[in-house]
This record gives sequence, structure tokens and C-alpha cells, in this order.
Amino acid sequence: MKAQNRVFYLNVILACNNKCLFCLSPSTYNGIEGLMCVEDVNNIIKSYNIDYGDRVIINGGEPMLHPNIEEILIAFKETSAELVMYSNGVFLKYDKNIEILKKSSVNRITIPLHGDINTHNFITYSNSFNSTIESINKLLNIKDSTLNVELKFILNDYYIKNNISINKLIKNNIDYSKLKNLVIAGLVENSISRKNGVTISWNKMGKYLSEEILLIKNNMPNLLIKFEDIAFCKMSEFYQRDIKERYNPTLNKSFGEFYVFDYKHKRGRNISYKEDFCILKGSDCYCDYFKFCSSIMKNYCVLCDDGKNIYRDME
Repeated sequence: MKAQNRVFYLNVILACNNKCLFCLSPSTYNGIEGLMCVEDVNNIIKSYNIDYGDRVIINGGEPMLHPNIEEILIAFKETSAELVMYSNGVFLKYDKNIEILKKSSVNRITIPLHGDINTHNFITYSNSFNSTIESINKLLNIKDSTLNVELKFILNDYYIKNNISINKLIKNNIDYSKLKNLVIAGLVENSISRKNGVTISWNKMGKYLSEEILLIKNNMPNLLIKFEDIAFCKMSEFYQRDIKERYNPTLNKSFGEFYVFDYKHKRGRNISYKEDFCILKGSDCYCDYFKFCSSIMKNYCVLCDDGKNIYRDME
């Protein structure tokens, strides 16, 4: 079995139907559509000889807004590469779009929820909560499907302010018996998020997250939980001990080259991530938990908890 050694990250469109209050995409505020065409995609496949063992990530904007998304997804089917798509999920409730996914070779789709209905709609600056929930449940119940539907939560202070429980949110809205993966990410603050008042206070968030993880593990013990940009030094002492005891570095995985493409960069930029990174202290952190830290922005890593082992993997 060939090991995965390259990641190809394609922002096929910059336009999005949501206007998330922390999003840095230029389309969020000035409407740049930023389309990659099918010819661009085919040229990338040929130029890099993308094949089995590689990972391809389709992102936006919102990929399902691309007028040729079906052709783009189908183009990768013959490569046998692992195909991942990031989507806000709003348009995946429609049967025609579910059929597009079924025809393609998408292995995993990651969809974010930003809290309860009021918080989600506030963060996304839209009324998308109900459509997102409907889409997630439809995808989870596709008959004879091998599609891995991954649910993602991006933590910020509104979770605490609005008393939002991730555990209850999943139990009350999602057919979680079919759910395999859960991503819990810490907000990476930026100029846009701070301007819009979306921030994260880890002194409070650490306690909140430690309690939520225990609830989730008790109610959904088979979930693979993936952590991104989490300050583990702020978690409870119990969870800190648990991480150290179950950490198994022999299971750690990594990729080699990492290429990013969009409508401007059609030949790709090799931005292979190597730097370990603490969300509080950056790369100059030397605390006992630094080896557990993961950052999408710096090393494309996540810390995975499968219930038995804890290890690092590439997102």
C-alpha cells in the first residue's frame, strides 16, 4: 500500500453563500468569484501525476457553488487519490448534489457547525443552520455509502457566552449513530474576527472543552475526535494526564509536499508545513504539551483521539 506523501489543496472558487465573521477570504467582503476552470484541474492532475497515495482537498469559498463542480470531482476519480471536500453543507440537502457526490470519489466531507441555531446564523451572517443540519443528516444516511461525513466545531467565546454544549447540539440535531469523525478547532484570531468581535479566551475555554470532551466520549465512544489549534496547556489536569498516558507516537503520520492552487496560482505553491506551533506562544513554546499542539496554519496537523490512542495526523 503506497503511503500518502503529497497534499494538493485546491480553492476552486472564492465565492461563498455564507459570510462568516472570522473568514479571511476576499470574496466575503468584496465578492471576488475566483473560479478555477476544469482545464486548470486537468492540467494539475497531469503535471503532478496525481495518483493513489496522494490527497486532494477541494475547498472554496463554497465548492458547491462552482458551476462545474461535478466535472472537477469526476476528474479526480481516475487518479484514485484520496478526495476530501470542505463545504458549509447548505446545498448538499438537494438530491442533485448528493448524486454528484455519489458519482465522484469523494472519501470525506467536512462540514462546520457554529453553535446552536441563533449562534450559527449569527456567525455565518445567514439563515443557514436548518439547511446545514438537513444536509448533514441526508449525507449520513446515503444508502450503501462509504462517504465519511465529518462534523467540525470552531470554538470561540460565543460557545461560553451562549451556553452552547457541543454534546447536546449533536445529540439533539444529528443522526450521530452514523457519525465517525468530529473535529474540534480553536478559533485562530485574525484582524477580521477581532473587528467583528469573534474571539477566544483560553483561560475559560480550557475548562469548557475539558467538560465537553468527557460528555462526548461518554455518549459517543466510537467517535474519532480530531483537535486543531487547541491550547492543551489550558485543559483540565485530568485530560492533560489522559493525553500523556494515551499518546502513542508510533502512530503519528505526516505528509511530504503540500501544494496550494487557486485561480491566480494555477501552477501551485509548495508551502510544505513543518513548523510545530502553539496557539498561545507560537513556535517558541517549550511547555510539556507542545508536542501535542497542532496547527492548520503552521503544520497542517491535528491531534487524533480514537478512544484508545492519541496521535498526530495530517488534516
